Amino acid sequence: MPIPSYNSFNFHSPDPTHMIVFPDQDSDAEPNVIVPADEERTNIIPLDHRLSLHWRGWVGTFIADNLDWPLLKPWHLKDFPKGYTLVQTFRKNDPTKPDPYLYGYGKKQKFRSPQEFAFHAVWLFHPDYHQNHPCECTLCTHRLQGLITSIWIGVPGQRRRDEDRPMPEQGGYARRLGAVISRATSWGSITWTTPKRSLINGKSRFPLKSMPSRKYDLDLVRPYREGELVWVAIEALTPSDREQTDPEEEIKLWPATVAALPVQSRPPQPSAPSRTQYNIELLGVDHQQIVSFEKILSWRAYTLPDVISEQIQLPRMPSDIQVTPVFSAFKGFRPLPAPPSASDGHATSAPRPGFRSMPKPLDIPRTFENALGPLAVAQGKAEYIQERFCGTNPYSELEENSGHGSSEKICYQGVWWGAERIWVGDLVRLTCLRGDLENELEAAGLQHHLENSSPNADQRQLFARIQEFSFDQAKNQLCLSAELYELADASDDLDTSEVGLVQHHALPPTTENGLPRPPFGFRFRKLTPPDVLIYLPIQLIAGRYDLIPSESIPHRQLLGILNTVTLMKFREREFGPDDPVGKRVGDLLALSGICVEQDPPSGPVLLVDPKNGRSGVTRDADIQSKREIYEHWVEGDRPRVVQ
Repeated sequence: MPIPSYNSFNFHSPDPTHMIVFPDQDSDAEPNVIVPADEERTNIIPLDHRLSLHWRGWVGTFIADNLDWPLLKPWHLKDFPKGYTLVQTFRKNDPTKPDPYLYGYGKKQKFRSPQEFAFHAVWLFHPDYHQNHPCECTLCTHRLQGLITSIWIGVPGQRRRDEDRPMPEQGGYARRLGAVISRATSWGSITWTTPKRSLINGKSRFPLKSMPSRKYDLDLVRPYREGELVWVAIEALTPSDREQTDPEEEIKLWPATVAALPVQSRPPQPSAPSRTQYNIELLGVDHQQIVSFEKILSWRAYTLPDVISEQIQLPRMPSDIQVTPVFSAFKGFRPLPAPPSASDGHATSAPRPGFRSMPKPLDIPRTFENALGPLAVAQGKAEYIQERFCGTNPYSELEENSGHGSSEKICYQGVWWGAERIWVGDLVRLTCLRGDLENELEAAGLQHHLENSSPNADQRQLFARIQEFSFDQAKNQLCLSAELYELADASDDLDTSEVGLVQHHALPPTTENGLPRPPFGFRFRKLTPPDVLIYLPIQLIAGRYDLIPSESIPHRQLLGILNTVTLMKFREREFGPDDPVGKRVGDLLALSGICVEQDPPSGPVLLVDPKNGRSGVTRDADIQSKREIYEHWVEGDRPRVVQ
């Protein structure tokens, strides 16, 4: 549902035969909502005003489009739902520019555009949406409107339909939007193909030359790669002016990216495991620091608690900090202690002749309240990045077509898959279970190439070692060709006295067949024959295989119980379905494929032009997230001030 098709309509001349009337019943509007009482700066907008016509026309057309009604003419709301009022507020610094707001959702909350209200309106209007599905508007989900719009409106050819709506039990406000390509249609490209040419580190084109960065990543078997989103452990911050309202009301992890600088490694000591250090960039504050690997956690291993996500929508800022659209003042906040060279009062380098040194940002005290603002910017940027994917390092292949000669196929040596960098040759987890894949292959008559499942493996995740990324022109989507593996029991008798899953190596060694080391008590069992690869849409990737490091500070307590006995209990579901510790253990185990995530986060949904690449996504993420947050905080409700 691209926006230009809406802009072609004339919303200022409504057609009486194309009116949408809300049911004559109470909506979800709060009865005590009162619009601002400043009569000099705030006016109620009448129904025949051009702003009201535009709002009601855009929202009405959005509802009609989602219900598959004909769009020969625009549709209008006859009136707003009961309890909702459209007003315009004039700015103090510029009385000639009014800002329209729709009140009714909450006492201090309002919709700032018809695009924001449209998602809430379709949820209110249609009984199926209202009774069976969560609302997907910005006020209900606490997501930036830019992300919502880019998923549901800004993608040509994509429309929100019944099969795309997740059910309420799927839970999690960050995952209610689902994916642009639904699970039901994701299986449409599944088939078999043949092995591909290997990528080697050579000078000739045949075999194809491997990118140095790809070889570097695969040879080092590093847990984290340059440019990836990660969480960095910080000293926990809790409210300083009141008691905690929730045990999870603390900030202990901060969004960051692995900076594109050389990783500094220290040689292992005889009595200690090897150590690896990473240069990371803390999002929201733009600080780069070198931290040891045990302070870093995979992006998919953690999500912000709801109690924190709600508070970063309306943060409090120190009274002497000016909030600007670029949020430059946030550089004065340090989630991590400053390194000695930056905290001893001496400059690390003198300014170049002819250039003025930039003023040093005012130091912001390291408190829970002051962290909410920078964390909101960091989380907004991270969410923008993790919603997008693209191929990297393209090359062309000749593909033989039966009876039609050959055609050129575009392939990629790797992809940016949301938070992660994935190369050809990587082992990835798939979103489907072993049993699900077998059912799909049987329904398509393709099960003859698949080995029988080993005991207990049908309810574990599947793995794919990628041999090729290619763009399927017919289906207009990225696909992968891969060897298929399952996680099988190494033996029936496990030594329960040995601590298994907790690894004591920063870089897990590979096995003889080139695969990463499996979790203790398991082995990777190949399901596809040597001359056959499975061909899947890229949407079935859950993420890279992640062998959980033992010294991960953020989850030290959880990792301390990840031994063989605990694993056996988890298999038997002895934690109970509502045990939060059991769920978090399960989510961590899912990164290694031992079990399936109970509430998996949605994967990337927006395909980016490879010409823009990761650098373009990162640049746009910084601009878009800051603009959205600035408008939300300052133009709507200015942040409260800490005295």
